[in-house]
Amino acid sequence: MNSDSRIYKILNLYPEKMNMYGDTGNAIILKKRIELRGYKAEIIDYNIGDNLPSQFDILTTGGGMDSSQAELAADLQKIGPSIKKFADNGGAILAICGMYQLFGKYFQTRKGEKIPGIGVFNIWTEAGDKRIIGNIITESERFGKLIGYENHSGKTYLEKNAHPLAEQVTLGIGNGDLAHKTEGVIYKNSIGTYLHGPLLAKNPQISDFLIQSVISKELSPIKSIDQITIKARNVASKLSR
Repeated sequence: MNSDSRIYKILNLYPEKMNMYGDTGNAIILKKRIELRGYKAEIIDYNIGDNLPSQFDILTTGGGMDSSQAELAADLQKIGPSIKKFADNGGAILAICGMYQLFGKYFQTRKGEKIPGIGVFNIWTEAGDKRIIGNIITESERFGKLIGYENHSGKTYLEKNAHPLAEQVTLGIGNGDLAHKTEGVIYKNSIGTYLHGPLLAKNPQISDFLIQSVISKELSPIKSIDQITIKARNVASKLSR
């Protein structure tokens, strides 16, 4: 066991509403990868009406139906300033799909209603007429090949000072801007993306990026798991839409 007795806290936001595609698995994966390196970790669930913990190390949150986004929007506005401050200070965040959208400036529904976001990312999203569903593969300058599954109707637009998580989509749609074919966004140690899977199961480089932001020591490889991950990535890379 590592001499570090600290318990690293993973805050899992709205698992009751935003876990339609198994995105809570990302919190579980982070916990396991921290523990396999000899550290202690715990997952703290936060749902509508709960008290936001005063301290946490990594925040994860997932995707759900548009109606769920509307249901939790008011609660998110209450805790939004604390989350934005966390991100601005270099806190590690992984926001998937619907919560990726609400961590931007706003999500505009097909009826034209704007659901306000909390402004962690300099993005905005508009609902499209067609649902985007299927396997997705992207290329990121920082993280290499990212593999996942997308299921969304939103088209997300990045402002000029926002940087995409992946600069090129090789299979799938991503943010929805067909002229640029980017996917997701990254701000300091915070990531927003449409990739389900759960994302971290097939992309350990993202897991370790988030973990490295809170553990200062160099992270050792986890060969037993990463060998299985490589096989899974190879199979997923051969799948079509």
